[in-house]
Amino acid sequence: MQSLRADGPSGVQRHALKGDKKGGLKKEIQGFNWPDSTKNPLSRPDAKKPAVYCRIRYSKTGLMKHIGHLDLITLLQRLLRITKLPVVFTRGFSQRPRLSFAPPLPLGMESYCEYLDFQLFEPVDFDLKYRFNQFLPGGLEILEVLMQPEKLTSFQNFIEVAAYEIKFCEPIDLKPLIRKFKLTEELWFEKRSKRSEKFVDLKAFVKSINFRRAERKLTITLNVLSGKTVKIREVLFHGLGLSKNIIDSSGKTRLYMGLAEDKAVDNGR
Repeated sequence: MQSLRADGPSGVQRHALKGDKKGGLKKEIQGFNWPDSTKNPLSRPDAKKPAVYCRIRYSKTGLMKHIGHLDLITLLQRLLRITKLPVVFTRGFSQRPRLSFAPPLPLGMESYCEYLDFQLFEPVDFDLKYRFNQFLPGGLEILEVLMQPEKLTSFQNFIEVAAYEIKFCEPIDLKPLIRKFKLTEELWFEKRSKRSEKFVDLKAFVKSINFRRAERKLTITLNVLSGKTVKIREVLFHGLGLSKNIIDSSGKTRLYMGLAEDKAVDNGR
């Protein structure tokens, strides 16, 4: 796999650089030819001015739902290197493709609306969707590619609602629980994190909730307020009072994530 990162001196050569009393970098040290800075895309004059802003929507299903977010970042970074796109990289010693992800998907949940943003130095004349899907493993698929010369809307402003589908393994009647939940004006619970503990009104984040008993499917749409929302497990546990065994055994899928007026968008299936 070819790397876009510029070559650097070896450990012995770096040690020789430290021994240079004048502190200046030489063009050739112990036979090493330093690369021309004009050939490095990170040193180009237009490095701070990407020509194309890209946003891809992809699905994560099957066995890939067990892959964590950090491993997924590594996979997509390698994908951009393999496709040899003129991607904008970060600066510094450890250079990586400059990527921006939507809120991460919980482990074990499938999704048809994951998003990734990146920039290109120049436009490309081939189908990015087809090129990406050639190298992706089973369970990951690019569904849509958006390319434009202007900056994209940030995820904090783009994501207003998120819709989820929960499918239960055994027959269950949730209508009495849903009716009770809808009649409640406020439902506060303690939300704990590694840094803080605070009380949150669950009702403020639940936009809609519907249950299809014949299909054993529950659909929940959550509001995203200033980039913050609640977890789907918190709605099932604190809002409907379901046991952890029922929650863990159910299949969960994120169907949609984006603007509220575009709720009826095709989920890619």
